[in-house]
Amino acid sequence: MAKHGAKKLLDQNAKHLLHLRTALIIGTLVHLLVRLILFRSSASWLNYTIFLTVLAVQVVCYRGLSLCARPTFNAQGELDDGGMDLSQGGMTSYTHDVLYVLIFLQVAGLFSDWVWATLAAVPLVLLYLAWVKLLYPYIFTPRSGETGSDGPESKLDRKRREKLERKQNCPKMKTMR
Repeated sequence: MAKHGAKKLLDQNAKHLLHLRTALIIGTLVHLLVRLILFRSSASWLNYTIFLTVLAVQVVCYRGLSLCARPTFNAQGELDDGGMDLSQGGMTSYTHDVLYVLIFLQVAGLFSDWVWATLAAVPLVLLYLAWVKLLYPYIFTPRSGETGSDGPESKLDRKRREKLERKQNCPKMKTMR
């Protein structure tokens, strides 16, 4: 039998995905109907290419979120796990950010084609986050053998260690008032 928390998480994820799917569909349909059908005379091949690219990224991001939120059931068909919490930070948060930016750009793209230039900010932010969160700590964090603690002790380090040992072994005086 599933715990109450798993059922609650399953309901929260289903509602969240429904709201996200609704926002994606509305943004996509508004852009498609207004910009690419109603004002198709001013739309170039670049507008269609950007639209299809944004649509593909939205589908991939939404599919990734829905796979993360997918519940697991046991052999009897009972709920074992409600899926991953979509409100937590990390990659799900970044995926939500990408989706919200793309929805905004689709709606703002109705007014000017220059709005799509801000689409270049998404890969730049992703590169920055990859550097700060993954690459920089991996490259510049010293390994256990690189710190020098395994090698011979220097004269200064030996003196400091001996002084610290003497301080620790020294009996402490109690003061009376």
